[in-house]
Amino acid sequence: MLAGSPLAKTSNDLRGGTANSKPYEISIENKNFRIYDTAGFDEGDGARVPSITAIVQIYKLLKRLNGVSLLVYCMRGLRAKDSAKPNWMLFHRVICQEEVPIVAVITGLEAEERRKEWWSRNQGVFNKYDLFPIDVACITAIEGKNRVYRKEFKESKLDTEWVIHQNHLETPWRVEKLKWFKAVFSPNGGI
Repeated sequence: MLAGSPLAKTSNDLRGGTANSKPYEISIENKNFRIYDTAGFDEGDGARVPSITAIVQIYKLLKRLNGVSLLVYCMRGLRAKDSAKPNWMLFHRVICQEEVPIVAVITGLEAEERRKEWWSRNQGVFNKYDLFPIDVACITAIEGKNRVYRKEFKESKLDTEWVIHQNHLETPWRVEKLKWFKAVFSPNGGI
């Protein structure tokens, strides 16, 4: 969506499509961004990438990066899973030590007449799970058969770009790797 053409592999199957992190270079308002598509968590029964494998992949990615500017938490808007809270906590509190902003991109809202109102109706569920994104984009991530959602898709692309552009850290958060490793894997607060 953000690249303007389908680069990342997607799937309608119960099994997840992304096994390893992959970077994509995009430009938003004449600013270059490197967006990583990462292994998803809890993508249904028989998920291709189990949570522990996804965590290892994320850890490997974070070790290679020279800083993190924003976390984009993508989830389908149809139903919150019980795993949403521990996954959120893992990234926000443990891995990024509450130093990196998180935005939520809620997908699967093709049937919503007013996508932005979805958040007003559902923010309380996020709060119940202790999920507090600093901003939210409620989107249609597909154009649909015969491009029936073409207008909504274009609007959603702009909404997602805006949320990323407005909320990323200008100076990426960095932490000394050994110090970070000790904090993340410590018995009182880490993994």
